[in-house]
Amino acid sequence: MMHYLALAFGLFFFGGIMGAELRAQDDLLVSGEDLAQALCGSCHAIGATQRSPHPVAPAFRDLQYRMDFARLEEQLRQGLVASHPEMPVFVLRDHEAVALVRYLRSLQN
Repeated sequence: MMHYLALAFGLFFFGGIMGAELRAQDDLLVSGEDLAQALCGSCHAIGATQRSPHPVAPAFRDLQYRMDFARLEEQLRQGLVASHPEMPVFVLRDHEAVALVRYLRSLQN
C-alpha cells in the first residue's frame, strides 16, 4: 500500500512539474507568435501556410534555409540588420528574442 501511495505522489509531483513546464513552453510560443505578428506580420508570412504580404519577404516557415537560428537570438538582442533597406532594425529584450526564435523553430518543416 505504501508503495502505491509513494508512486501516486511521485506521479502527481512529476506530472505537476511537467505540466508547468509545458504551460511555460506554450506561453513562450504564444509570446513569440504575438511578437512575430506585431513586428513582422506586415511583410512576412508568420504562420504555417499563408503567403507573405510583401512579395520578396520570406515566409517564416522557410527561414531555416536562410539563417542560423543558433545565432539569431543574439542578433535580435544586438540589433538584427537585414541586407535590404526596407526592413527595420529590431532590438529585442532577452525574453523576447528567446520567444521569437522558439516560435520560428516551431514553424520549420
